[in-house]
Amino acid sequence: MLKKYRYIMIAAALAIAVVWWLLEGGPVGPPSGHREVGAANIVMTGGRIAEEKDGKKIWEMTAETIEIDSKTGQNTLIGVKGRLYRQAGGAIDIAAGGGTYDPENAEIFLSGGVTAVYSEGWRLKCREIKWDSAKGLISARGDAEFTKDGLLVYGSEIQADRELTKIKVAGGGLRKGK
Repeated sequence: MLKKYRYIMIAAALAIAVVWWLLEGGPVGPPSGHREVGAANIVMTGGRIAEEKDGKKIWEMTAETIEIDSKTGQNTLIGVKGRLYRQAGGAIDIAAGGGTYDPENAEIFLSGGVTAVYSEGWRLKCREIKWDSAKGLISARGDAEFTKDGLLVYGSEIQADRELTKIKVAGGGLRKGK
């Protein structure tokens, strides 16, 4: 009769040993050399970001690649094309090699062969440009050139409001061409 229950007793002893090991074995720790990794950044190909106010577009940007930092929320842009809409009508089309968008401060910073073309015929070229949406201020830096109808405004920095009614030039001047 003992032979008959031998397999049942072995199975019961193993089951008790497994339950005891699970309950008393302690927590399972990470493997040696393990380090905590934060949340991964989000990378989008062919992404679009925009700002609207009262149902009207303020600006919009597309980029070949957008990487969103999971900790700061800051967007890194590569291959940027965008449009800034003016309240009085018309728009400013912008292209740049790359840049950043800080949604917390509503600031866009673009660099790498920046060109901006205004619907009224003005053209801006510079190394970097910053759009402060909260202040409504455009700042172009680095060999900035603003041209229209043979008129050249140049400087180390050119600042303008979104409507281009106030333009301030630092470190440069004005030339009338042919």
